[in-house]
Amino acid sequence: MVNQTDSDNFPPLGAASSRRPRSAASAFSASSASSTSSASAHAEGVHETHKRLRGEAMRWSAASLDDRERKSVFSGDIPGLGVVVPGQQIVVEEGCMRGHGTYEKGGKIFAAVCGILEKVNKLVYIRPLRSRYQGSVGDVVVGRVTDILNGKWLVDVNSGQAACLALAAISLPEHRRRLDEDMLEMQNFFVVGDVICCEVQRVRADGQILLHTRSTRYGRLMNGVFLAVAPQQIQRQSHHIVQLSCGVQVVLGLNGYIWISLPMKTSAKDTMNYAHVQTTHEKVSKEMRLAISRVRNIVLCLARSNFDISTQTIERMYDVSVSRGWEAKDLADPLVMQELVEAFLVARLGKDA
Repeated sequence: MVNQTDSDNFPPLGAASSRRPRSAASAFSASSASSTSSASAHAEGVHETHKRLRGEAMRWSAASLDDRERKSVFSGDIPGLGVVVPGQQIVVEEGCMRGHGTYEKGGKIFAAVCGILEKVNKLVYIRPLRSRYQGSVGDVVVGRVTDILNGKWLVDVNSGQAACLALAAISLPEHRRRLDEDMLEMQNFFVVGDVICCEVQRVRADGQILLHTRSTRYGRLMNGVFLAVAPQQIQRQSHHIVQLSCGVQVVLGLNGYIWISLPMKTSAKDTMNYAHVQTTHEKVSKEMRLAISRVRNIVLCLARSNFDISTQTIERMYDVSVSRGWEAKDLADPLVMQELVEAFLVARLGKDA
């Protein structure tokens, strides 16, 4: 009897279930299967609904807007009007030319990157929210030497490809002519890993950036710390190598690389002196270390809060942090950082903190 009961509850494989009564376990299994199938059907229905809604949202375009809305949203009459996404149609007035970040298809202009729609005269382009440094003649940049080749150094400047600093683009001591021995002794000038300050001399057609250091303002950077932010956050100004009121020197590279250090010592006799040879390691006092750390944390606070980074904003936030009695290490705390941003905004609006 026991064997017969077991065979009734658990029939062998291939046996027809209709010939024997179902047990509680098999009934529960059937109910679970039916509930699972109903749940999966419901999930598929919800998925199809969301898919249909997404399709309708994607089919929405500027053609569904009236003329007033189309002009206010997509025409680009006001710089920095709004954010566009890739594939979004940009409706412009007749005669406009498309610039960077756009492409043309079927006689219409579409956005190729995610960014802010800008317009200069008849040129319409998109300023990307985040992108690599493109390079422009005359820009002050901070880079790191990555390799030494035949007569040139390769420098990382946060671009799509390594920038080139040729041996002929640096100033030699006493303005002497370059010799063959200089090419063999290039490591006496810059070595791999050196952080240098340069100026963009030219941008090739393929996008490679050519640099030069023909000034006492440029050369090897020492006795400081290195930071990297988005290039779009560096505000263009008349001077990018500035000594703050606290005695700290800041090099705001337009490529998003920043160097905070002791003031560099340059020669006042010759403006074309070989300045990077004179740069040496120095002993930094405790007060200057704290000041450098404070400026570093302030720059990080500005970057994380999506503020434009300039010498004016750094000076203002520095004064606010000192007036609140915060130490340099306190500025690394996210809560203190948020309070600092709020106090900075209040001070910027001219109100009492």
